[in-house]
Amino acid sequence: MGADVRGELAGVVVLHVSPLLKVTGKWARLVALVVDETYRGKGIGRRLVEAAEGQAEELGCLRREVTSSRKRDDAHRLYRRQGYEDACERSARFVKLLR
Repeated sequence: MGADVRGELAGVVVLHVSPLLKVTGKWARLVALVVDETYRGKGIGRRLVEAAEGQAEELGCLRREVTSSRKRDDAHRLYRRQGYEDACERSARFVKLLR
């Protein structure tokens, strides 16, 4: 999914959906979120994450997660504000249950 501002690509988000193995259902992993530097801090990242979450819910996902480099402090603040929790000490792993 992409974010368009006056005909210019401002950001993209990529969602990967897989079946869960231990229970019936699916999980969604946000595998890429990129917002052009010009548009950062304007809510585009938040809206892209929300759009990906909506798609995950429509697809019946029970769980969402985001992985991110430990160096991405700004991204981590965004994910925390969206309700994700850092669930791993070695690498950042943000998880949000849908139900």
